[in-house]
Amino acid sequence: MDHSRHYPLVRPRYPREPDSVPGPFYVCLDVCLTCALPGEVAPQNIQWDEKFQSLGCTGCSQHCRVVKQPGTDKELEDLIHAAHFSCVAAIRYCGTDEYTLMRFQELGGSCLCDALKQAEG
Repeated sequence: MDHSRHYPLVRPRYPREPDSVPGPFYVCLDVCLTCALPGEVAPQNIQWDEKFQSLGCTGCSQHCRVVKQPGTDKELEDLIHAAHFSCVAAIRYCGTDEYTLMRFQELGGSCLCDALKQAEG
C-alpha cells in the first residue's frame, strides 16, 4: 500500500497540538495525559512535545505529538494502534483513506475518525 499518496483531509473535529506535523493523524490540544503508550507503540511517529525534546528530555513533558505521518504499512498500523489504545482518545485521524478508515472500524475505533459520521445519541 502506498501511504505517500495524499488523500483529502476533513476538518479536524478538535484543535491539534501546534508542534505536530501537518497531516491526517494528530494529537488533540490539551488532551494528552503523557501516559507514554502512544510513543511506545509508534516510536517513529509519536514523540514528546517539542519543548521537552529541546530541553534534552529533562523535566516533565506536556504532551505527545505526531512527528511523522505514516510512510509504511508498519507505521500506519502502529499509528492506528497508538490511537486505538490511547487511554483518553488524544490521537485522531482526519484523513479519508478508505483502508485506514476500514482498519479503525475493524478495531472498533470509528469514533477516532473525523471523516466518519458518528451515531447520534
